[in-house]
Amino acid sequence: MFSISHFAKASVGLGAIACAACAGPGPKPDAPPAPQVFYTVTGEIALARHEPRVAALQYTAAAALDSDPSLLRHAVEVTAESLQPSLTAVVAARWISLDPSSLEAHRAAAKAALSLDKIAQSADQYRIVLASSPRGADAEFADLETELGLADNVFGARQLADRLAASFPTSSAALRLQGFAAMRADDPAAAVQSFTSALAQTGSGASMNSDARRELTQGLRRARILAGDPEEPLAQSRALAETDATPANQLDYALLLLAAQRDAAAITQLEALAQQPESAPVVLRLVGMVEFQDGKLDAAARRFTELLTTGKFIDDSFYYLGLIAERHGD
Repeated sequence: MFSISHFAKASVGLGAIACAACAGPGPKPDAPPAPQVFYTVTGEIALARHEPRVAALQYTAAAALDSDPSLLRHAVEVTAESLQPSLTAVVAARWISLDPSSLEAHRAAAKAALSLDKIAQSADQYRIVLASSPRGADAEFADLETELGLADNVFGARQLADRLAASFPTSSAALRLQGFAAMRADDPAAAVQSFTSALAQTGSGASMNSDARRELTQGLRRARILAGDPEEPLAQSRALAETDATPANQLDYALLLLAAQRDAAAITQLEALAQQPESAPVVLRLVGMVEFQDGKLDAAARRFTELLTTGKFIDDSFYYLGLIAERHGD
């Protein structure tokens, strides 16, 4: 991570500290702070010792003494991966003060603020990124959708999505983000409104590729089912699966049946898909999970054992096989 010159400086710095310690009492209160490289090296030592908070503190101290973007970027990474959002916020704020145009710094500040449940502050930072990104707002919304899909704070993520959708009212990507965030926050009725508006924003679909439109349509149908309106979405999906019997359309129909808690019909649909090699891994995983949740442990074990032979979803297979063995006292 560091160049030879960094290590040379570190050796000198650490050597000087060691010599000072040997020579007598510690530094006076008004002594200058340790050199930046001291904090980066001790931060790396802390990481090697599996002391993430210590590493985060050391890199935060290093960031306070340096304006090198690469160091600030790494300090953000260390503090974020160490699950220290308050420290990430400190480093990101310094980075922004040094380079207000850095979108990386604003993204880091936005993520930290969301983790700290400072929703308004997070939205402010994300608006800067969305408005300034050379990739365009839609690409940024797509990345943000992935991030919010993994966020532990689902209700904070939903509030953030609502604020951003209000700031970009004509963006189908913003409405899509809002819809999926509402779904994760257990508000399917709100998701129905967002998905309906997102599809309306696309008009004839010329501005949206077929996969994106399919995902939005599937999201709308699922939201309607979860909101207590299953019949029309299921009928529409079934008709599409019959007239255009692609694996994707058949899988969409099966997933909607699961959402409507019609597990037997869903498994019948999935069993037919399991005969197609490209669909088999996804189907085996889904059916195995349904059977596990229904308490059909032996049947689920057979699904996950077969799933292992496909080479896909290996972690999931071993996880559920382990749970089943535990339930059997094995």
